[in-house]
Amino acid sequence: MRSIAAERGLTLDELQDGARTDTSIDEKVDNLTLSLAQKEDFILDSRIGFHFLPQAFVVFLDCPEEIAAERIVKNAHKDDARVGESIESVDVVTQNLKNRHEGDRKRYQNLYGIENHLGHENFDFVIDTSVFTPEEVRDQILEAYQVHLAQE
Repeated sequence: MRSIAAERGLTLDELQDGARTDTSIDEKVDNLTLSLAQKEDFILDSRIGFHFLPQAFVVFLDCPEEIAAERIVKNAHKDDARVGESIESVDVVTQNLKNRHEGDRKRYQNLYGIENHLGHENFDFVIDTSVFTPEEVRDQILEAYQVHLAQE
């Protein structure tokens, strides 16, 4: 969605707000996701990729909202995709994340009948990124993927 936001000259928050009433935004994301089904060996960052690509190995990178907010605030100056977003404090970002998750939940329920897009049952592997380094997260995902491949 960040690329679509940038394409339209909007922040991610503005695009998310627009998606609540403009279904063409989700349709565009959905079509891009479905087009990937023809490809092999790709990584997709998607909140509901499990819905569109059920054959994929799907990973959920879990993180408490407060820690995610701290990371966003700490790294905002390094992330061009966050230009224009409200990143004035951890509290503001935490509330924005909560609002986004709730908005997404309602939208995905209405559009796709998905009750809980964050439910761990939707994913092949779930890892809490708040307790591991990025390298440890990567290694654990690769290990879980190898196990997944061996079971096919």
